[in-house]
Amino acid sequence: MKLFFERWFGGIKSENDHQSGEHRVNHAPAVTEHLTLYYSPSCFYCVRVQRAMERLRLTINGRDIQRDEGARMQLLTGGGRSTVPCLRIDSNGVISWMYESADIIRYLKGVAELAYAD
Repeated sequence: MKLFFERWFGGIKSENDHQSGEHRVNHAPAVTEHLTLYYSPSCFYCVRVQRAMERLRLTINGRDIQRDEGARMQLLTGGGRSTVPCLRIDSNGVISWMYESADIIRYLKGVAELAYAD
């Protein structure tokens, strides 16, 4: 089954911390420290967002809710739902939670435009 997902989704690569489920997706020189993507490796919509991150060359902190119960609880407590993908946005201390993959990708396109504007 793992081979199927790797072939189907193109083998998305990331650096994983197997203890906490935390990882940092390495795609970019653009650093987006105010963003955290909550995801599940088996979620098609999460993979869709991660592929967009690759195309946009963005680096975003990630939390795998399947392996990290604390991340799942943060998502549920902070955003009110435990569905993924979810992008946590910290805008000068004001936290917002974005759940729809199309909305997340649209938001990330705007972030990338600003990041690479210089």
